[in-house]
Amino acid sequence: MRERVVCRIFSVVVIATFGCASSAYAPRPSHRISFVASDGSAKLVRDSQTFGIWDLDQAVAGNPEAESNAHAFKQRTIGGFVLDIAGLGLGAGGLASVGEVRSPSTTRRAVGFGIAGVGMVSLIAAVALLTSGTAHFYDAINIYNDSVPPDANR
Repeated sequence: MRERVVCRIFSVVVIATFGCASSAYAPRPSHRISFVASDGSAKLVRDSQTFGIWDLDQAVAGNPEAESNAHAFKQRTIGGFVLDIAGLGLGAGGLASVGEVRSPSTTRRAVGFGIAGVGMVSLIAAVALLTSGTAHFYDAINIYNDSVPPDANR
């Protein structure tokens, strides 16, 4: 009983800490893209407009190379999330089917471990996609910012 109360209090504190994280700083208006923390999430700001992380393609609009990287970020991140969820489901399902087997059937155990193995491969592919997607995210911002002339904000 006491552990449940402590766990609930800890959960509320963690959620409140992350949910209320915000910054009072607002960058000066610029043609370059800046990061700000707002309402517990990262935002992109350009020309006094605020964009969400998923709106990266709108934030870098006008620069074809940056737009291409923004598109790669979005596609790889979505693919990574899908493979992550599939990998978790396959891994858990495969291992659960192995644990449920009460008979000495080696075929069922082999199939269960095979499904869990496919889940593990899916998780590894998800990490690869998510990691490369993050690189494209930063590339899109840096490419866009490098294309802005140095005296554009004067």
